[in-house]
Amino acid sequence: MRLKKEQIEKISHLILRNLKDKNLITMRVSEKKVEEKINEVITKDMLLERKIDDEARDTLDKYRSQIKGDEFDERKMLMMIKKELVKKYKFVM
Repeated sequence: MRLKKEQIEKISHLILRNLKDKNLITMRVSEKKVEEKINEVITKDMLLERKIDDEARDTLDKYRSQIKGDEFDERKMLMMIKKELVKKYKFVM
């Protein structure tokens, strides 16, 4: 999923607000710093997800010519490659 910077900032704000409203967080730093950290984590995860997608597509393209005609389900193969990359990068999707 591709999100714009503004969308990530909005999500970060909503996460912090919900945590505060439900008294699930005690802050030892300013709200702004907490929100910035949430934003940073989301952004980092989005970039890793994009890297996994790109690497999976590159891998699929690399082996496409070796896979014979009708036996090739591109979507299924892409998901299998992504699954392995998720393990490699210890990423939770």
